[in-house]
Amino acid sequence: MENLCRIETRANRLTIVPASSIKATGAIRDDLFFEYQQLETVENIPEYVSYVTAILNLASLVWALGLHLRVPFRSHDLEDTLEKARLNRAELLPGTAWDGRLHFEGDEPAPPATKTTAPLAMYSCGLDSTHLVYKNLGDRPYLLKLERSISDPATTRAIRERATGFARMHGLEIGFVTTNAHDFLEQDKLLLPDLRQMEMTWWTGVQYGISFVGAAAPIAHLRGAPRIHLASGHTAEVPEPNGADPEFEGQLRWPGVRVVHDAFEVSRQNKIAQMLNLIGPSGHRPPLVVCFKPRLNSINCGSCEKCLRTMAGLVVEGESPRDWGMPFDTPQAIAHIRQMFDRRKVNIPHDLTFMWRDIEQRAEQSGKCPEEFAAWLQALDMQPHLRRTSRRHALKRFTRRLVPLRARKVLKQLIGRR
Repeated sequence: MENLCRIETRANRLTIVPASSIKATGAIRDDLFFEYQQLETVENIPEYVSYVTAILNLASLVWALGLHLRVPFRSHDLEDTLEKARLNRAELLPGTAWDGRLHFEGDEPAPPATKTTAPLAMYSCGLDSTHLVYKNLGDRPYLLKLERSISDPATTRAIRERATGFARMHGLEIGFVTTNAHDFLEQDKLLLPDLRQMEMTWWTGVQYGISFVGAAAPIAHLRGAPRIHLASGHTAEVPEPNGADPEFEGQLRWPGVRVVHDAFEVSRQNKIAQMLNLIGPSGHRPPLVVCFKPRLNSINCGSCEKCLRTMAGLVVEGESPRDWGMPFDTPQAIAHIRQMFDRRKVNIPHDLTFMWRDIEQRAEQSGKCPEEFAAWLQALDMQPHLRRTSRRHALKRFTRRLVPLRARKVLKQLIGRR
């Protein structure tokens, strides 16, 4: 039986070369890599730890494609929790068999010595991960931020400065990992029937949570950290399939480490309220990076659905979005949000509508939301925007089937120059 992958380490770069049987499916675009910016080398990390990174980035692919591949060590904790994760995906996405398997063989590694009680916290500068840091500030977490290898370098530097400033403000250490984990798969070949129906991609519906904690495995080992915390981007009130889920990557354990899927019981809107309680009325507001397409000048564009949703949530709590790193103050934000909806410029996936409902309900309760904005939220009809978003997703799927990826990239560049 073929091994799941081949591990290559050179200086601070960990490269994962997937098995030929995975590549033969056409689902792999490139070998997977992680560059750990604060490390001189990853060459002395035990092979099983590097394999954990590989397993967590490839296991879902193996399950969904029905492959059977070998892992050259045993880990009862990892095997048991991975099986629970596989069953979770099969339950939430029943249109796929999820009948592939990883076969663990060999010896069980000894658990490493715990060097610290301080956990790792996956930090993105987003609202959920910022709430995670404040919630666990007493444990002095080490922050770890992933950076896409294809992102604009100047924008990456600007966001890194914002993240470093936040860590410095609270006396925390922070590390950065450059990776192609977002991009090494051919996403178009992994549009499972359930994902298409829910207008989700493989990354958003299956991969991102388990991939993030996989990236953290080498750092957790080197620091002797007992836990990796990942902020929940969803909520217990709406148990829909998601790429991060307490019953998916939140189950995971391997020698010396367990994963904590943090604050699934707290809605995104309530996270803002909780942070305000922790920060205090005169405390410094953390600069957020929430944008789907961050840009250099303002980082947050202020116009994508996530920017609009974040600004609306801040206004409802009586906060000026500009204080939190957004491009508008309160009056400008209200006017801009309303204008974007009036012009039908907002694309809202079905799985995010509950967040807008939560904002609307909180507007009536907070006592801090401008009355006119609260009334506008209450009267907002989401259905036309949902229907338009569905048509847009359908057109994208149709285009992907007809137009090769390389041709789409060329068209995008040509359109961007106009």
